[in-house]
Amino acid sequence: MPNPTPRARRLSPSFPVSDIARNPLFLLGEDLASGPASTSGYGPNAIIVRAGENNRLAHVVQAGWAYRYERLEDGRRQILNFLIPGDIIDIEALMFPGAPASFSVRALTELDLQTFPASDLREMAERSPEQRHAFDVAVRLHLRALGERLVDIGQRGAPGRLARLFADLHDRLAERALVGRDGVFDLPVSQDHIADALGITPVHVNRTLRSFRAAQLIEIERRRARILDRAALDRIAAG
Repeated sequence: MPNPTPRARRLSPSFPVSDIARNPLFLLGEDLASGPASTSGYGPNAIIVRAGENNRLAHVVQAGWAYRYERLEDGRRQILNFLIPGDIIDIEALMFPGAPASFSVRALTELDLQTFPASDLREMAERSPEQRHAFDVAVRLHLRALGERLVDIGQRGAPGRLARLFADLHDRLAERALVGRDGVFDLPVSQDHIADALGITPVHVNRTLRSFRAAQLIEIERRRARILDRAALDRIAAG
């Protein structure tokens, strides 16, 4: 079992939070495998959830990437976070089945989803104290991630925001065994996506990425990335 990340360890030192980070619904075990789920595939840019629509379904990413976002009236987009295999796309639907979605979700790549009636999945999560605890920790991890992104945008400069994004994506993928032995991981996001996630311009993203490459912090090629100097990247992320 991978060691919990420092963030996860702070949240629940006596519980295997690394397992929940790797797959938030892992404690449902056979219940999840035999539950009332369907599997669907979507192409890139497909809209999975629309803000404001009543959402009675919960989706778990099986393969591919997606992102949560909000669209402003003038057309600008704020990406809230990127979704990778194992993530629950619409965790709010588990908390408030049938309530209007507060954000939209769009496929970033080819996307395979396992879909459950939200009320059924919530019922599965209530069947034992362990399952309930797993659900609670998954919600807390979700809220913590949104809070950390708010701090990044409000208090960190572009290098710190970008360093935090790379470190976070790497760690989340590593928790789910999606980083190769050589440290390479998929990164199917464009500079426009990064800009909309971090609240900076694509030009600023490009300039910061070039400085990271020049400093041999990261390498990116053909939608794949590798962190070359994690200690230096963490120092920038802390700034």
